Amino acid sequence: TDSWGDGWNGALVEVINAQGGVEYELGANFLTGSSYTETISVCTGGSYTIVVSDAGSYPSEIGLNVVSGGATITTYTNSSSTTLGTQMAAFQASCNTLCPNPKDLIYTAGKNDVNFSFNPNGNTGTFVYEWGPQGFVQATGSMVSSTDSTTSSNFTITGLSSNTCYDIILIADCGGNGTSDTLGPISFCTNSCDTTDLCTYTMSMYDTFGDGWNGATVDLYYNGAYGQTFGPAFTTGDSLIVDFEVCAGTEIAVVNASQGTYPSEVYYTLSNVSGSQNVSVSAGNFNAGAVDTVMANCVTPSCPTPTNVAVANMGSTFADISWT
Repeated sequence: TDSWGDGWNGALVEVINAQGGVEYELGANFLTGSSYTETISVCTGGSYTIVVSDAGSYPSEIGLNVVSGGATITTYTNSSSTTLGTQMAAFQASCNTLCPNPKDLIYTAGKNDVNFSFNPNGNTGTFVYEWGPQGFVQATGSMVSSTDSTTSSNFTITGLSSNTCYDIILIADCGGNGTSDTLGPISFCTNSCDTTDLCTYTMSMYDTFGDGWNGATVDLYYNGAYGQTFGPAFTTGDSLIVDFEVCAGTEIAVVNASQGTYPSEVYYTLSNVSGSQNVSVSAGNFNAGAVDTVMANCVTPSCPTPTNVAVANMGSTFADISWT
């Protein structure tokens, strides 16, 4: 895949077997568009990695999906950290048609727990899942991981750390019919708050010429830390509307990060569900720099951030500190 839609711009990846041998080099024919498919054959039971062998001109745009038996078993999303030598995927091949791969694993995150659901793809046996810190390698013990199983198409993992990302893999155990390919690793992240404390906001992006934002971006900072960027996906058309959630009590700072090629065409509104909070930049007034700050306050948070910190009566060894 390519996030910009102009092919891989010279980027190449190698499919490497467990012995370190290069089985395929892919990407040379991905010259245009946002997606391209190449079909390869590998040995069943073999372990493989896909590694960037040539970063090309724009490595931050490249991504991939590994598909087996109609199911996506692992995914690499384009990232600014992609460079020469980046491992984009790791998978184990299986050609067992009697035990199809589970697919479409999705999740809903809470603060310390995550609910998962998936498509069994016709299987009725046991599904084994393993999770651990991002980067853990399946069944190796190289990092601390946990394993459990389910006979249904949904499960919940509890006891997780808040505001933390993990990897998970899923495999079907079909008894006498063997096992499926491994689905994953798939990354998931817990929230900083419970789902009942989440506030929904909408970023409504517009362009007067109708050709997207041409490189303009807006950054959001949550309680002083970088949160997310809007704009890179707005590459065509006159509007793009994105909903997202933040924890109640979060201070949201809005910053125009990059003006792009045609800043005079760019305008947007950031608003909450009720419309009581709005941050807007009108057409012709988009300039790089800080815009405004709002406090997410859709609900009373279960553990609100202290405010109005004040210091008084300071002496050489004492001070009075107050807050709300």
